Amino acid sequence: MKTEKITAIILPRENKVYNKPAIEMKEEVAIRTLHNLIGLFCNKILISANCSQSHMFTNEIVVRDEINVGQIGSIISCLKESTTKKNLIISSDMPLVPAGLLRLLCEKKDEADFIVPASGTETIEPLCAIYDKSLIPALTQMIEMGDYNIYNLPQYCKTKFVQVYNGNDIFRNLNIRHQLAKKK
Repeated sequence: MKTEKITAIILPRENKVYNKPAIEMKEEVAIRTLHNLIGLFCNKILISANCSQSHMFTNEIVVRDEINVGQIGSIISCLKESTTKKNLIISSDMPLVPAGLLRLLCEKKDEADFIVPASGTETIEPLCAIYDKSLIPALTQMIEMGDYNIYNLPQYCKTKFVQVYNGNDIFRNLNIRHQLAKKK
């Protein structure tokens, strides 16, 4: 079910600790895995990367942050670069996200500006969600207000919550920092 109406955006994990080459290698493997999965649904893929990461992605469209405020800055930069109204954003440290959930999010893309998986009533996963390009002003407003927490986005826009019942398992992060700490 490929659609040219959705751009995929992969957000690499922010790596600020330990053995940089080992982290970058795991990051590249995770991104390649997601790249292959997302390729089932989207024809165009963007990768958000800071300057130190950009050398890892020679065959992809790499977008650098315009402003350095974490994930929210990466999302704004990628939405500005995207040529489609709807965008599937996913963090590279979520290797267990099933294709079925990505398909469901893509199918619901027109139901709101922000389509986000939710476990129960309060836990959402905004780093595996559909973002409409029209969210750029809301995201910019969040930054201007000093709210850099992407989990607060539903307070600023029309949101559709897609219930998932195994969220703790499918959104389990590839916690590179803790994995490396255990090896030392």
